[in-house]
Amino acid sequence: MFKIKYFTLFFLILAIFNPITFNKAQSNWNYDAALYGWFAGMKGDVGIANQQQQFDITLSELLKNLTFTAGAHFEAQNPKLVLIFDGFYFGVKKDVDVITLPNGLVYPEDTDVNLDEWLVEGSVGYRLTPEFDILLSTRVFGINTDLESSNTTLASANKTWAAFYLGGRYSKDFSDKWYGSIRADAGYGADGFVYFANAAAGYRFSKLFSITLAYRILNMDYDSGSGVDYFLYKATASGLGLGFVFSFN
Repeated sequence: MFKIKYFTLFFLILAIFNPITFNKAQSNWNYDAALYGWFAGMKGDVGIANQQQQFDITLSELLKNLTFTAGAHFEAQNPKLVLIFDGFYFGVKKDVDVITLPNGLVYPEDTDVNLDEWLVEGSVGYRLTPEFDILLSTRVFGINTDLESSNTTLASANKTWAAFYLGGRYSKDFSDKWYGSIRADAGYGADGFVYFANAAAGYRFSKLFSITLAYRILNMDYDSGSGVDYFLYKATASGLGLGFVFSFN
């Protein structure tokens, strides 16, 4: 695990700073920088300290309990290479009626469950054609869960892991104003097969500014430890996202 984390860190740094190196040899780079929100429902299983529960959070429930969500995307392209860096965060706080811990303690209705999740992606791609890219990606997931009552933390779990993917993306300009793309990745996470898919359509208001609407699916799989150290997070998130894109070269 130690080597995997350092390899992932190196891969992300490479994805961020490689445009500077390549730019010395080629000057035809184009850049996209975007801010976006992803409003997704989630379904899966979560387990802490040998206590496993199913969950199914719809979009309406997510919006009701959402504390904050934001994402940032940066992409550099030339005729042969694609470099991507993406970061996303969302926080959810949900009230629960009664909580019974494994040690038998029972906590009343003023108990809250806080979930903070962040995701960082670094990708390097090769352009087979002007419209199709092969992508090698790594995504680092971070999960923080807290059980709180009367401003007191009753239980907490913090986990970070990486997953590695191989995928492809097809992009198409339908006109000077309209464009679209489809992307699919498959790979291996901390405990098995994981996948990612994204379909997007956008409209350019100018050469500088455009807006994109996307539907995204992300599968996560993590299972480790035993006893009080046990942690399970197997989930699939899916839903619409809206991004504001700035393009330059």
